[in-house]
Amino acid sequence: MFEEAGTTFDPDKYKADFERIIQSVVTNGNTVLVIRGHVDTLEMLKAFRDEAVKNNLLTVAGPANARKYTDKDGKPFDLANTKKVLEMIDKEKMDTASVLKDARGLSEQRARGVRAAIASLSEKLQLQLDANRLVVEGVGLREPVVPVPRSADDKAKNRRVEFKIFKVSPEKLGKKDFDL
Repeated sequence: MFEEAGTTFDPDKYKADFERIIQSVVTNGNTVLVIRGHVDTLEMLKAFRDEAVKNNLLTVAGPANARKYTDKDGKPFDLANTKKVLEMIDKEKMDTASVLKDARGLSEQRARGVRAAIASLSEKLQLQLDANRLVVEGVGLREPVVPVPRSADDKAKNRRVEFKIFKVSPEKLGKKDFDL
């Protein structure tokens, strides 16, 4: 959907999908559409790996096409385990944390761009879609489709926006309910 570091896309390409989403939210009262932006993990993984090896948090063995990593306790470490990578970054206070912040910001910008396109399309279609029912979330690097991308197609799969529709009881909603 998005270029590597981009936040723009062709809304006409996704018009049919957006219309379906709008119809679903408009016709199902008491719903909130959460628009979740994602980014590619490869640059973060490279920065993480380089910093972790440099600081002796990880050791590496094997040829380039079959590398094996172990942590400082000698346990195998899988770069495809995004949760473990993020835990090590946080636990060790790694400089790579700035990459995480940048990724979260980029993913949120993508979600905001899609939100704007959906709001604009709903206006053009003359459908009453309250903007307060469109919530954005910058997921960043936390939920990759392909944890360790090996091709341009793999990387592109991670640069996405996804939608979740939640049914809510209006009596129980407060502003804090939309803080993701």
